[in-house]
Amino acid sequence: MVRVSGILPIRNGDQWIARSLPRILTNLDSEDELIVIDDGSSDLSYKLVMSFAESDNRIKLHRTKGVGLVESLNFGISESISEWVARFDIDDFYSRDRLKMQRENIDESRVAIFSDYQILRNGKSNLGIIPSPITDSATRLSLLRSQRTAHPSALIRKSSLIKVGGYLQSEYPAEDLGLWTRLAEVGMLTSIPLACLYYNMRAGSISRENKHLIAKKREIILNAFIKVLDIDYVYSNLEKTLGTYKKLERGRERTLLHYWDLTHSQSQKLLGKARGRDVKRRLGLAVSNPLNYVANTNLMYYRYLRKLYK
Repeated sequence: MVRVSGILPIRNGDQWIARSLPRILTNLDSEDELIVIDDGSSDLSYKLVMSFAESDNRIKLHRTKGVGLVESLNFGISESISEWVARFDIDDFYSRDRLKMQRENIDESRVAIFSDYQILRNGKSNLGIIPSPITDSATRLSLLRSQRTAHPSALIRKSSLIKVGGYLQSEYPAEDLGLWTRLAEVGMLTSIPLACLYYNMRAGSISRENKHLIAKKREIILNAFIKVLDIDYVYSNLEKTLGTYKKLERGRERTLLHYWDLTHSQSQKLLGKARGRDVKRRLGLAVSNPLNYVANTNLMYYRYLRKLYK
């Protein structure tokens, strides 16, 4: 079994610790560790985690003085002892077999492994499941819209993360997207077709969309996209990718989202007029196919809800 170091930065998260920390710990094996970085919390976060650490030696609790998320993550990486590091957030929830399933997908070519994830509003209301892209080429393509590679579900190869420079302050608040585009230069990005993360969308969350975040994502994509995506390969392997999706749960949703990614303005620019028109035609046929009605309706309905509650 591959040993994993969990990385959990916390700042004023005491209301979530009693509910979330035990579930995170159930993901870890006895040889694993959980690096918790309390970054200048003014609430009871440090004391609450310490109470868990006293009875569980897998927890390695550290304290930083409000250095911010990027520096907290880099510090946690530097303190970890495993080749694979798993991101966790204290206000999100996880399936008990998240790491078990991701570990089964580790091989020499992969540098990051994601999963499907379900979005919850304030930890309760269902705002839909985001089906992940699964394959390396589809994952690279999906970075354009940066919605299907959830940071809190990532299992990352530490040596590759260090090789590409770790998390960069210059990429904040899209430090995760920046890391994915750099990791894509040294290895494969893939995911597992299971919702292993229950992402908590709540008021005041640092990860909620804002103008600064949108602008930073656009900057990263424009600077890095051509380097990490072989659009000719994606297009020539379109049928193969869709064939993979036919075998998976939520395969119709994955198919529609793959076409949607291919209609992004940057994808269309790289595809050229003829292939761009072909992709749009295929998307139109897929959307109008009665067999895809439920999948398309669900995608549109939950997308509407997420925009409504942002």
